[in-house]
Amino acid sequence: MTNEQWKAIAENDASYDGRFYYAVTTTGIFCRPSCKSRLPRREHVRVYATVREALSDSFRPCKRCKPDSRYLPEEEWAQRIAELIDRRYAEGITLSMLAEYFYASSFHLQRTFKKVKGMSPLAYLQETRIRAAQRLLITTDLPITSISMQVGVVNAAHFATLFQKKPASGRPHTGINITIVSRKGGVTGMDHQHDTGTATATATAAATGTATRIGYWAHLACEGWELLLASTGTGLCYLQILTHHSQDQEYAMFWKWVERHASEIEWIEDVGRLQPFKEQIAAYLEGKRTAFAIPFDLKGTPFQKKVWQALLEIPHGETRSYSEIAAQLQNPRAVRAVGTAIGANPVLIAVPCHRVMGKNGALTGYRGGLTAKAELLRLEQGGNGQVNSERLI
Repeated sequence: MTNEQWKAIAENDASYDGRFYYAVTTTGIFCRPSCKSRLPRREHVRVYATVREALSDSFRPCKRCKPDSRYLPEEEWAQRIAELIDRRYAEGITLSMLAEYFYASSFHLQRTFKKVKGMSPLAYLQETRIRAAQRLLITTDLPITSISMQVGVVNAAHFATLFQKKPASGRPHTGINITIVSRKGGVTGMDHQHDTGTATATATAAATGTATRIGYWAHLACEGWELLLASTGTGLCYLQILTHHSQDQEYAMFWKWVERHASEIEWIEDVGRLQPFKEQIAAYLEGKRTAFAIPFDLKGTPFQKKVWQALLEIPHGETRSYSEIAAQLQNPRAVRAVGTAIGANPVLIAVPCHRVMGKNGALTGYRGGLTAKAELLRLEQGGNGQVNSERLI
């Protein structure tokens, strides 16, 4: 063992993971250099170049850092991921949490899981939650809001849409009918009935005297990014990058936005309706498009809309400061108000608030996360937009 290797072990240096493994003779266990377990005495440590070598010397893989996990057959690795979701579906599981637990990039974990299971980890999580909810609906008298919380879905409206959505596995949700009673898009009550047919979720709009406007939303995977999109008949009105936050928090953010800005609209989950927007966004993330031909339905104050229009005028590959945007609006003292309006931008990526930087070019707050902001800027400067971390379920 070299001094360099010992230093990596002592400092839990993850940059050495995969370059070598170390075993502790007193415990019979081998680890990655980044393992956070207690530092052994140097004379008790052996170093191996591969997992196979450590295993052949009868050392067991550490249960904490799981040095053998990424070397398992894909089917077994995906099954371990599924078993973790089965045990912990009620928690705020995210893609980045799974990636950290299994020592892999979010992109690789999602791609492998979908290849083996035929669905993303998010879709598997949602189906697991639905099955748990079905059991509770049939065997208990708990109200729907309590059941949704028990299975890990904090937003009641989102919980109902899970029954409406066609399962990724192709197996119907059977045994339950859920009815959502709504007024102006806000859920006011729920009821459910046991049924022997396919479960459905029906939204019943209260009479308002006017025709109900329809909006569409969907969770889309796009070139390694996870996006939540929404549109009206006028155009794209919401785009959120799903990052390290739990997917329930991201959905709650969207429904809060709906209540504030679009409560008169009846919202339907429909991937197909958002496909034209996805195609343009995908081309952008692939580096094949530098501008969008997307109709917008931006909902905000007149000042906010002026700021968002200024964002649309920033050329691809360039950035502006908050003070430059304020000056462009002929209101140089409104830097703070400009920052607030940029933070309220509902359509990330397409309305490019990621092109606004702090003083001296510093990265500043971004609703999609600073990692995503840096990746978008790198993409526009000739890099590649593949996401390597912080993509959520």
